[in-house]
Amino acid sequence: MRLQAGDSNPVYWQLFEAVAGSAENNESSFQEHFPDAPFLKNLPVTKRYLEHWILNQLDRYRKKNIEESCLDELNRVRVWIDRRFWKKAGKELKKVYQRAIDYELFDIQLHCCRLEKQLMGQGSSPEVIEALFQREQRCLNNLTNLNQYWLVQNRLYEIQRRQDRTDTELARWGEHALLKNISAASNLQSRIFFHQAKAIYAFTKGDGIQAMQSNQATLQLLDENPKLIRLYPERYLSTLNNFLVDCLEAGKPELLEKGLLQLRELPARKEFNDVSDLDARVFRQSYLLDINRVLRDKKYEAGLGFLPELEAGLSRYGDRIARHHRLTLSYLAGYIYFLNREWVSALRLLQPLARDEKEDVVLEILRYGRLLFLLVHFELKHEELVESLLASFRRTGKKAHKRMEVENWVLRYVRKSITHGREPLSVAEKEDLLKWKVHPEENRFFQYIDLEHWLKI
Repeated sequence: MRLQAGDSNPVYWQLFEAVAGSAENNESSFQEHFPDAPFLKNLPVTKRYLEHWILNQLDRYRKKNIEESCLDELNRVRVWIDRRFWKKAGKELKKVYQRAIDYELFDIQLHCCRLEKQLMGQGSSPEVIEALFQREQRCLNNLTNLNQYWLVQNRLYEIQRRQDRTDTELARWGEHALLKNISAASNLQSRIFFHQAKAIYAFTKGDGIQAMQSNQATLQLLDENPKLIRLYPERYLSTLNNFLVDCLEAGKPELLEKGLLQLRELPARKEFNDVSDLDARVFRQSYLLDINRVLRDKKYEAGLGFLPELEAGLSRYGDRIARHHRLTLSYLAGYIYFLNREWVSALRLLQPLARDEKEDVVLEILRYGRLLFLLVHFELKHEELVESLLASFRRTGKKAHKRMEVENWVLRYVRKSITHGREPLSVAEKEDLLKWKVHPEENRFFQYIDLEHWLKI
């Protein structure tokens, strides 16, 4: 950036150095520390010029996607046209147009058609004129079709997120005419929107099998057209994750295993070379699915086989995994150890949650992670520490949320056991636990901590 500014030391560069070297970034501090600086004479204009200059420099050196690269190439074609190098311009334009065809970049195709009209001149034959007209018309039709499918898919997604949605509104978009038959989708991108819209509609209705099949169809379409994966790697990743979750919920172990293998092979595929931290993301998503499968099937001992690898991965990837995802994985791994009565290992995994002082993300994970931390110390008979943790948990819990009845019972059970010794549960206590497990305001607790397994009911 300094080289681009040159040796003339322009006013905007002086402002840049002032901002970079100031502890406080405000105009009053500039006036105090640089009273005679030229940039203060017309500060708003200089600030705007500096902003544009910085953005231009950042844009110049950032890695661009395929569509942006095509736009840059079209700008060079315009330079050839301006300089009257018609043949060279036409040759380069054909290359860009072919690339736009390969990747279904309809906006780029439209730009190419309009530049070709400039090159065509007045002496073209009727056949050439008609062919160009038809190419542009096909492009416009595809854009219209794509825009229509985009609308349907995004309206369904918006409806899915809302709590106040109605069945009538959901059906209006989920049974839209464009979703009756895939033949209405005139291009690959529209077909992707078709399958994704069907998946959203099915998932929102609670039809997990149909959602799984629609997500599978999206993946198959992308795998058959790998160039599109380079355009939409994030879409592929999110769809694959949704598909795997669908397989887990639908109880399809063979499909889940195959999908997990597919997920773990993604970092080796060249189509995903531009996705940052892909290996860390694949690690997180795959082990999250592994743990949830163990919890869903209640095959807790099976989790002990992969937990050492998970711990090693958490250490290896560190901050490359977002904090809320790290906390979630730590909780789940600690919970698997807890369910297997591996108390020391559970303590090691739950320690980060107990020490985390920022209560800004995954609040439920932090809450139940700290409760598990308390229960592990209880199992290890660290009675003085448990007393301290009980007081802390009660104090922080009152501030954070309304405590459930089952949660209060667990805390009373721990305190009573410390005071009077651990005794078998009474029939009434067992009945209360079973009642709370199906109670709509209490059953969420059991999704985080399996009391029946812990207390051997």
